[in-house]
Amino acid sequence: MTVPRRRPPTATEPRVLLSRRRLLQLSAGGLLLAGCGTVGGESEPGSTEATWPDPEVTPSAAPTGQPVPEPEPEPEDTAVPPVDIQPYTVLPGEVEPECKTAAVRSLETALTWRDGETGMQAAVDRLAALGITGAAATTLAPALVGERWSSLRVTYPQYGGMLPDRSQASVMVTGTQIVPQDGEAKERGLIVDVRLAKQDGAWTVTEMLLPQRPEPTGPTAAGQAVIDHDNIILPGPARRDIEARLVDDLVCELLLTLAETWRLDVQVLSSGHPWDVFMTGRQSNHTKGRAVDLWALNGIPVIDHENSPWREVMEAAVAAGAGQAGGPEDLDGVRGRRPYFTDAVHQDHLHLGFTDDQFDPTPTTTAPPVDG
Repeated sequence: MTVPRRRPPTATEPRVLLSRRRLLQLSAGGLLLAGCGTVGGESEPGSTEATWPDPEVTPSAAPTGQPVPEPEPEPEDTAVPPVDIQPYTVLPGEVEPECKTAAVRSLETALTWRDGETGMQAAVDRLAALGITGAAATTLAPALVGERWSSLRVTYPQYGGMLPDRSQASVMVTGTQIVPQDGEAKERGLIVDVRLAKQDGAWTVTEMLLPQRPEPTGPTAAGQAVIDHDNIILPGPARRDIEARLVDDLVCELLLTLAETWRLDVQVLSSGHPWDVFMTGRQSNHTKGRAVDLWALNGIPVIDHENSPWREVMEAAVAAGAGQAGGPEDLDGVRGRRPYFTDAVHQDHLHLGFTDDQFDPTPTTTAPPVDG
């Protein structure tokens, strides 16, 4: 199949809320502003989706040397009882299961609280009990304020990268934060890139990166079809990527083709994925808007290698024009040759994407990297 050539969305640097240095400065001075750099606003009337706090002052708007004012607290929803969620259990067969457990527990700890435990300092105190420094949680600020209680329901922790010696890793955790708003328990989907390092045989969280919410511009026709499709399950951040046109139509059309046969659980499109192919400096096709990761097929996690139809989906994706198909096995058996590839990271998901030469008509003499 000849893949049409089209220009992808303009890629940007990682969409984290603020630079790490700026966040640490604000946190150290007690001036971290909830919602800086996020897209806030009210949900539609009657919506069951929880809103995010609006930024009141951004660092660029605050005069040099002047303190950033604290946001006004949201009215309390005292009549709404907390929703209790069972902690997530890592699935059998996971690579480095202790790594995923550490990532999930850190996020559950940061984003689960009851009366009187809201705010950054309370989250820092909770994380300290796990041996995690407060600086690791600075970009979680928009999810830490304004609500009387919060619960986190983890959907899936998928690897975003891991060094070959398994000393550092990225775990992209998707989930739903449940908070009281407007007299009822409301939900907001999120993805957090949890970075970890292995020291003395134990995994320790070093950063938790909540991406900036992109400005919606309205999806393309193919994007809207993906959003509306019953067989394509999108977490909130992935849906917002499509609504902001951060995802090329080639990816949307590929999803629509595969969804004719399989139910697809999307983990990540662009927002929340490491900007680069982990620790390489090469920009990931995800942040170029050219790839999708699927963590479950027909409701069966890809990590369940015996029962998930991952092989059939990889083959169908390549037949539909995908230039990258990463998963539990390299189906053509030739390391480094496109489109198939595998490694420890891709045991828990399928990476389906399009390569640079599928957009740039200039022929290449060497095959580009096949990962990420």
